[in-house]
Amino acid sequence: MNIEHLNYLITVADCGSIHEASRQLLFKQQYLSNVVKSLEEHFGTQIFERRPRGVVPTANGQFLIDTARQIIALYNTMENDFAYPDNQQSQDCHETINIYIPMYLDTGKLLLAIEAFKKHFPNVKFSLISKNAGDFFTTLYEEPNSIAFLPTHVTIDTFKETLPADLDCQLLKSFSLSLLTSSHNEYAKNYTSLSIENALKLPLVFLAPQDLSHASFYQAICAFGKPNVQYIVDNPALLLRLLKKNDCYAFAKSDAFIDDQTIVSIPLQKPINLNLFLIYNKAASQSYAMRSLIRILRSSPDKFIEQ
Repeated sequence: MNIEHLNYLITVADCGSIHEASRQLLFKQQYLSNVVKSLEEHFGTQIFERRPRGVVPTANGQFLIDTARQIIALYNTMENDFAYPDNQQSQDCHETINIYIPMYLDTGKLLLAIEAFKKHFPNVKFSLISKNAGDFFTTLYEEPNSIAFLPTHVTIDTFKETLPADLDCQLLKSFSLSLLTSSHNEYAKNYTSLSIENALKLPLVFLAPQDLSHASFYQAICAFGKPNVQYIVDNPALLLRLLKKNDCYAFAKSDAFIDDQTIVSIPLQKPINLNLFLIYNKAASQSYAMRSLIRILRSSPDKFIEQ
């Protein structure tokens, strides 16, 4: 057993499926199954209950998974060299870092990451900029002291093939989409879950600040068929208003409007998965502040990044 095996265990738990976890980790499913089996033998307990549509942690397995998360968090803290008492060079960094964010990405937890970073780099300044995803590559190529977040349905290998030679990326996390609508939508009250085919027939609204070709959710959904697009909006406030007033539906994370009790989530019978990538110029490695920020964002993506 090693630290990476614990990471694999957490990925399986988050995905709820060894098949999906192997896809994200770019492993053969049999290899990942063997890792889980070896962990179960090592700890002398069943970690997952196998079901037709995936796996569910047992009570003992959930304890192991929760403990593994704590171990990984501590290990990542140990790797943050800028946090060590003798490393004072972080205090001397005077830079400005640009963070480019699609308009539909929630920045709440990202601000927590910046707050944690500034405890060690108090003199670094940030510019948070909403930008169309289609413009990211050119901007990052021209601005080495910049990073961008981008959700997409493609795998990391495929995504890397699309990057210009001077850019690099890290897979931060994966997540599944649900169907959102108003809690007052009388038709929606009949649905406990929906097939993708039936969901595509509903009146849909998409958030696309530029056009649908740059809408990550739309591109992911089109792999399953042609959506019934009724509205295209360029900001989240309009999307929310259409959900509430026009009995429309939108694909999003199930907790996208978790604080709004007038919005409900309808699970999909077959998951639609997206990957959230952190993109940056390879020249960023020359900046101690940039390297440290990327490390913070990579170390605990669930703590700092949400869709």
